[in-house]
Amino acid sequence: MIDKDIFVKVKSVYGVDRVYPACAVSELLAGLAGNKTFSREHVRILREIGFELNPSKVEVGTIF
Repeated sequence: MIDKDIFVKVKSVYGVDRVYPACAVSELLAGLAGNKTFSREHVRILREIGFELNPSKVEVGTIF
């Protein structure tokens, strides 16, 4: 059974927010969609079929 909680990162690229996969399941789902990021439509569909998109956890090693 697939965990319905997936992690993503939201980054602003030239003023446009992009939603990037940040866990193995979200990376697989983005690959199925044929993209490296999720569009607004992808996010809507993922939520509609029961996935909950959560912001990725910040690792301490990446800050320092």
